[in-house]
Amino acid sequence: MKRHYSAKSDQQTKSKFVKLTHDNNNFITSANLCQLPDEILGLILDFIYDPSEGLDFILTCKTIYRALYSNHHLFISYRLVKEVTRAMKNYTTKSKFSRDGKLRNGKYGEQLQNCLSQIEGFTKNVKDKIVIRNTTEQKFEQFRGYLDRIEKDHGKEIATLFEKNLFEKYQLVRMTEEEMDGSLKNTAIVSIGEVKLKFTCSFDYGAYNSYWIMEYYKNYLAEKLEDGIVKVSRKKLQSIREELGFCIDTIKEELRDRLLFEPIMMLFPWDEDYSEYVDVQYD
Repeated sequence: MKRHYSAKSDQQTKSKFVKLTHDNNNFITSANLCQLPDEILGLILDFIYDPSEGLDFILTCKTIYRALYSNHHLFISYRLVKEVTRAMKNYTTKSKFSRDGKLRNGKYGEQLQNCLSQIEGFTKNVKDKIVIRNTTEQKFEQFRGYLDRIEKDHGKEIATLFEKNLFEKYQLVRMTEEEMDGSLKNTAIVSIGEVKLKFTCSFDYGAYNSYWIMEYYKNYLAEKLEDGIVKVSRKKLQSIREELGFCIDTIKEELRDRLLFEPIMMLFPWDEDYSEYVDVQYD
């Protein structure tokens, strides 16, 4: 038997639906949320910092839960802790004496320890990449300010030359930090296209003094000595200039060296105040 709906009953049904979904306050139900794209739902989760609140949000709809629980960064630590806790239930941390020398779950404990070591190594790798990304963004901000000054003092053509041949090719490849014998040693590899530069900086806590050396193809390009003097190899600087395609022959040689050395100094991944080097010697 078929049911027949009158226009009146159909209008009443629509009115109820509108009231449930909007209720004069633009209230959104789980049915409405399920219709939103995953990208929009992910953006909503970006504003939530507590995983438990995020779970309350995605559990309103199975479709949202399947799409976001395994993919959104908000639940990474939550899932990790949950899985490790579940694994620990199968492993007792209480040791019990056995005359035959057998250890309960001994092998499982080793496997769990190996798993945690792998997680620790992976998280360190991720942290290093985050540091490199954040440092690179800070460098980009310094590059923009420097290009504004170059354009103001030397014209747009030279500023564009630095932008295209140096800063746009910049990539911070690796950074390491090591403490030893009262000093801090930082090492970084920077690439500018095919050009590779290695920075090594040592900071002495006791003397509050820093020393650094910049290498180009394993040969010294520049170094800061303990007395604050900076020595620069003009020959190596010329090689870099040619390799990067800096054709600024209309400028005096001394100014050419300074114009190239200053932005190279800015490639330092650390907060090195290169402007303090008033005594720069070219050899």
